[in-house]
Amino acid sequence: MARQGIKFEGTVTEALPGGFFLVNLDSGREVRVRASGRMQGGGGSRRIKIVPGDRVEVSFSPYDLINGQITFRYAGQRKPAVEEEIVAEEKAEAEEESSADKAEEAEKKPSSEET
Repeated sequence: MARQGIKFEGTVTEALPGGFFLVNLDSGREVRVRASGRMQGGGGSRRIKIVPGDRVEVSFSPYDLINGQITFRYAGQRKPAVEEEIVAEEKAEAEEESSADKAEEAEKKPSSEET
């Protein structure tokens, strides 16, 4: 008897701890999945990296339609909007850190009015 599975396509929305991902399927459902096989990797050169925004194919067991496995990542089909959001968040974090550093430096400098 051959392995049978139900396959859907979707977009990775969030990376969760423990190698799990939230995937928004094209049907509108959001499911928790894990990477399968060599996608989990062992640190080798053939490891497939999955990041939020990637288009993936998800396979489910006919008995459990909630937890699935990512069986394929479509190369070069990352959603640009998600990629832009990630870049914008990184820039915002960098600006917050630099403004916090400037504020700390301003507090450390003694003012000439106090003397």
